[in-house]
Amino acid sequence: MPEVAILRKGDGMTAVFAEWQPRYAEKRIVTFPVNDNKKPGIRGWNKIGLNGSAALAEKFLDAEAFGFQPGKGSRVTVLDVDTRDEAVLADAIKQHGDSPLVVMTGGGFHVYYRHGGEPRKIRPDPHQPIDLLGGGYVIAPPSQVAKGGYKIIRGTIDDLDRLPPIRGVGHCRWHQMRDGDGRYVEMRRACQREARYVDSHEALLDWALTRNLSFLEPLPDREVMHAVEWAWKVQRDGRNWANNQQITVQATLLKSLFADGLHDAVLLLTDLRLHHWGHARFAIGTKAMASRCGWGLRRFWEARDTLINLGVIREVQAATSKRPAVYAWGTQGLCGDTNIK
Repeated sequence: MPEVAILRKGDGMTAVFAEWQPRYAEKRIVTFPVNDNKKPGIRGWNKIGLNGSAALAEKFLDAEAFGFQPGKGSRVTVLDVDTRDEAVLADAIKQHGDSPLVVMTGGGFHVYYRHGGEPRKIRPDPHQPIDLLGGGYVIAPPSQVAKGGYKIIRGTIDDLDRLPPIRGVGHCRWHQMRDGDGRYVEMRRACQREARYVDSHEALLDWALTRNLSFLEPLPDREVMHAVEWAWKVQRDGRNWANNQQITVQATLLKSLFADGLHDAVLLLTDLRLHHWGHARFAIGTKAMASRCGWGLRRFWEARDTLINLGVIREVQAATSKRPAVYAWGTQGLCGDTNIK
């Protein structure tokens, strides 16, 4: 049974966009108003975030239709079957996999899948009235436009949390990968990217187990779990180099050190990050470190003191005759959570 109840202007009820924007926001999907001709009602619709979407819902109180961007942000890919012929819909689902969420549009159907890097392709098969929507924008249910309403005919909006990957899309190399094709490496990379967008290890594992079904021959569950463990530790330790903010901060620090002529500090920082990145505490043996860098003790001390003064590292335990000093990453150390053991 459809979940929706179209709310119209003038009936004393909230219009569709204002009513449903918070529900999509709960699914981390950014929505924006569209007009009767299915065109975005604002400029820059592809640049707003959840806060901007909420502000639009308060402004466009009469909007009876809204859309969102399929793709990486929403984690949704939509198969647009541009005909009301249910036989074509059935064939499309047979080819690309079943889905718990199907929407009837003004002229056909939308079948929802978990986004796995698919692009936006209009008529990838010129003989079929089907578009692959992994980008751009789509009209969301329960919108009402000039050509008709968008109604959920299978599932509910809560099924956005458990969408399966789409199958049989020729551009996606996962669909052709089997044993010996580097599936584990692909899974690790994908988990590393996804770790930026989930809130817990359990959510990442759930995503990975679903994404694993995209392989022609899925990985054993134990390998998926291992990839998830690795990716989550990388994210937790602040070492996820998919994080553009981390890269920007690190580049700014290194640029500043070079500009000030502190080349030895740059070399020492590089060595420390190479050997101690992700560790909450680490020992630095003065003679051993100086020797590894090819320096004398005074040169090492000057480089070390520069990093301490800049807040990149901090001494947490002084050296003794039996053990070297112990350090931790400082506020400028770029190590993320320094409580990691």
